Amino acid sequence: MDEKKRGKLLALLSSFLLLSPWFLFTLLITGTILLLSGCEYRTQGYIDSVPQICGDGLCTREERTSCTVDCSNQVNSDQKPVELNWIEQKQIERREGIPTGAEDDPEKYDPVTPDPSTPTTGYGPIEQPLPEIGFLVASRYNLLSIGENMSAVMGTLTGASLREILQGGRLQTVTEAFGPKATFYEQHIRLRSGWVGFGFDEESETISSYLEYLEGDPILEYVLVMNCGILKFFEGEIIHFLGHDYVLAHVSNATMTLEGLTTGDSILLRNGHSAMVNGEEIPTNVLNVTFDYDKITVIVSAPEDIKMLPGQSLTDFLRRRVMLTNRIDLSYEGLTSGPASTIYVKRMGDDYKLFFQNNLGTNYSVPISRKNPFRSGNNEYGFIYQEGNGWNDYNIGKKDYFLINNRREDGGITTLLRLVDVEPENNLIQFQDPALETFQVYFGGTAGFQNATGDLMVYGVNHKVYVGPNKTISVDLNGDGAINRASIPIVSIGNSVVRLSETSDNITLRHVTLGRFRENSRSDLETRIVIDNGGIRVPEDSLGMDYDTKAKALVGMTDYGTLFVLQKDVEIEMQRGQELVINQPLSQRFANVILKAYE
Repeated sequence: MDEKKRGKLLALLSSFLLLSPWFLFTLLITGTILLLSGCEYRTQGYIDSVPQICGDGLCTREERTSCTVDCSNQVNSDQKPVELNWIEQKQIERREGIPTGAEDDPEKYDPVTPDPSTPTTGYGPIEQPLPEIGFLVASRYNLLSIGENMSAVMGTLTGASLREILQGGRLQTVTEAFGPKATFYEQHIRLRSGWVGFGFDEESETISSYLEYLEGDPILEYVLVMNCGILKFFEGEIIHFLGHDYVLAHVSNATMTLEGLTTGDSILLRNGHSAMVNGEEIPTNVLNVTFDYDKITVIVSAPEDIKMLPGQSLTDFLRRRVMLTNRIDLSYEGLTSGPASTIYVKRMGDDYKLFFQNNLGTNYSVPISRKNPFRSGNNEYGFIYQEGNGWNDYNIGKKDYFLINNRREDGGITTLLRLVDVEPENNLIQFQDPALETFQVYFGGTAGFQNATGDLMVYGVNHKVYVGPNKTISVDLNGDGAINRASIPIVSIGNSVVRLSETSDNITLRHVTLGRFRENSRSDLETRIVIDNGGIRVPEDSLGMDYDTKAKALVGMTDYGTLFVLQKDVEIEMQRGQELVINQPLSQRFANVILKAYE
């Protein structure tokens, strides 16, 4: 071949290689158009491109366009069964090899009564105790208060919380009539009732807090629900229920039988009735079962009144057989503890005194009242906690005690002062802080006239003082700039507030927990204490109290967790004694209820 022909051939080949991508792209587009032009596009009866399952498994003419899963299986009877994955294959191998022997002999093996030494291994052939995890019955914005129902605090628990016990899964089978069937299922647990109270427990003969259920109260609710599936379709398949594997041995409209793989237990669930566990019938009022074609609901209820003291658990009162699992328990660990302030009201001879510590840590002894005849203060001096009617109502005399406050209850500072003397000739007023020192205040003007005033500065608040005749004064006790019969509360450390009022024959102390410190209420919590010639009384309609036979005292607690103890010469019916102790926590006491799980 001469050089001229070889050059033309090389040029032609180079042009072909440069144009080949465009040639191939053109060829691909042309082939696609020809292919699509030969296809018939179905438009008749088109409803949704997402396959749907026929509810009853029977395909009508209309259903064949929408229920593509079931209906196509009826039309294409030669369709191959869905292949099983490795896990499903191993489940079938386990089911075919169910062990027999000790698990089937109730004399040798009790699947529901745990060995006390290993409480987590009593419901099945588990050789080692399972790790324990616990959930405090609480939510992000709500802790369990005294008297609060647990169902209002903790919502539904799912497999996200208890991965093993509430494990969901996938069921898959092949039916002769309807071909392959598959569905997903999930489990839930709800706490239905139960609340923490405080009082006397007859069995232990102690005063304590406790977790209480009344007879018939629902305790736990188990739910297993299928997503777009029918339980009947999956007879013979393995399902995970409350921490164990079971075979759905038999399903009908009225009954359902679960045969255990990991426990050897047999559970017969009867719709609208009770259950039978290993041949033992559990009464309907204790174990109530309802199920639908795609859902099982089991409610565990209290067979009698239950009081769980601190350290006790639900399995101390209910057998594992009733709870259907050994993987769940509910324990009560008592109330939260923390710093607290204490107020004492004591009878000392014929006098009643109140002892408290203010928010600055200063301790005071307040002469509340005297008996026979009854009066505030005592025979030698008065106790003033209320302002007069105006600047010229000189209600504080020599040697009298009086309360002043910095205009606040929330974070307030209460101080007890005493008028020692007034020296009109020197324009001096002498005061005493019983916990600290004696000091003087200068006043101007003439005693008995409006211009006779001085400034009593206490912790940065000015309390105007008006000097009257006979060494008497009137004081702006709350420092608001006016004297208008305002009552001054006693605010102790931790914002425990005592408001005072009186009649001719008694003085009433209203112990107040301010609403802003309470979790579930914004209103103030008030407990009344009445002091009269008979002693110190807590009215029953204000706070119920129980008699502690060992301590010989009446004891009660508010839902905030404030403890009241009446002692010395106690009268049970009247809820009266000669000494009262008020123990107020600096923050609300909550209940420690733990949902235990063994995974």
